[in-house]
Amino acid sequence: MTTPRNYGNAVERNRTKRIIREVFRNIKEQLKPAGFDLLFVVYKKNLEYKDTFLELISICGQAGILNVS
Repeated sequence: MTTPRNYGNAVERNRTKRIIREVFRNIKEQLKPAGFDLLFVVYKKNLEYKDTFLELISICGQAGILNVS
C-alpha cells in the first residue's frame, strides 16, 4: 500500500495507511475466497475508522466480493 507525497506529511500518510490496514484486517474474513486484487485510492483526509469501515463494507458489497451468509 502506498500513499502519494501530496497527500500530506509523513504522519498523515502513515495514519491513513494504519487505518486502511486495520479496516481490511477486520473485514478480510467476510470476503469471498476468490482470486482478486484490491487497490485503495484515498482522496479524503482525516479518515476515521468507523467511516472507513462502513465505506469498505459498502464498496465490497457493491462489487459482489462480500460473503453474505
